[in-house]
Amino acid sequence: MKAKVPQTLLQRWERALDFRIRENGCESIDQLPNPLAFPERLLNRIPEAHISLGRVLAAGLLKLTRPCPLAVVEAVELGYCGLWLDDYANFAGRVAKYENGHTSEVRSDFGEYLRAGFFDALGVFIELAMLAPDRLSELHARIDELDNAMLHELAMRAVQGQADDFDIFAGLYR
Repeated sequence: MKAKVPQTLLQRWERALDFRIRENGCESIDQLPNPLAFPERLLNRIPEAHISLGRVLAAGLLKLTRPCPLAVVEAVELGYCGLWLDDYANFAGRVAKYENGHTSEVRSDFGEYLRAGFFDALGVFIELAMLAPDRLSELHARIDELDNAMLHELAMRAVQGQADDFDIFAGLYR
């Protein structure tokens, strides 16, 4: 009988960062990685790594929901993205942490930096939608180019703290 080999932290992240956007032709929040299933830490503890992961998760949410403005400088229709936003952001703020061999949900710097990256990207989207709605078609084209494998790769690079030049909004605003 083979002994169970413990998974490395990298392998646990590999499994946890499972993007399944629009699998089987449907849309559901569970097609994004579940932050409650994240390992207790990243491979690199610098805040920028956590923020980068939050931005990738936000890009995944934008891909899943494709929100758009109702009218120029009037309002942004988030649709069911708005319903999921609070839930997902709260999940992102609570990360799994091991204490005495048990998993518990606790707020940590990890979760706060992750939320900061997530909300930063969504804030840029809302500003773009309100102030430069003519550029949203380019943003949607960029989002459409992202597939689940690309999102997974970007997220894996973030947890490893690798230099990241991913900015879905580059050249569109600010």
